[in-house]
Amino acid sequence: RHTAGVLLFTLQPQLRRLFQKPFEEQQVRKTYYAVAPLPRPESIYGTPLLAGQPVEIRSRIAVSRNRLDCYEVAGPVNAHTTIRLVRERNGYGLYKIRPHTGKTHQIRVHMMHADIPIVGDPLYPTIAPDAPDEVNNPQKTLQLLAAELVVPTPSELEVPHTFRSGRRLSWPDGTLT
Repeated sequence: RHTAGVLLFTLQPQLRRLFQKPFEEQQVRKTYYAVAPLPRPESIYGTPLLAGQPVEIRSRIAVSRNRLDCYEVAGPVNAHTTIRLVRERNGYGLYKIRPHTGKTHQIRVHMMHADIPIVGDPLYPTIAPDAPDEVNNPQKTLQLLAAELVVPTPSELEVPHTFRSGRRLSWPDGTLT
């Protein structure tokens, strides 16, 4: 419920499989944007991000059994994300994020891995008590937007294959990105 933006639903059950298959086969391209602090130059990803270069984060993410959050563990990679700083303002950055896999909380875990936690995240770095979003307070509303979803269009359908969100994120001072 925290991430804003594009969701894809089918109203006709018989169409569900046509759209589900590209997700399972990792043929869907997802683009997200997030507002997070600028990286520290001395951090592992700080210098490339500040230079405008994309960074690739690959790790193994495990789902907590008795907690709400997920975490990285040793083992074969099951999560891959590309992160790039696209704009900065007052110590914060707007990041373009492309998850290449679809693990639970993958973007949020990888942003923490890069030491740039997303503004308003109620789970990372620490779990906050469950509370409704405060839409007028960007510091208390997760600044993560599912901006675009590109799905291979099944040949049986005549629908657009690119879905875009019209929403925008907020900088911590409340102005829109």
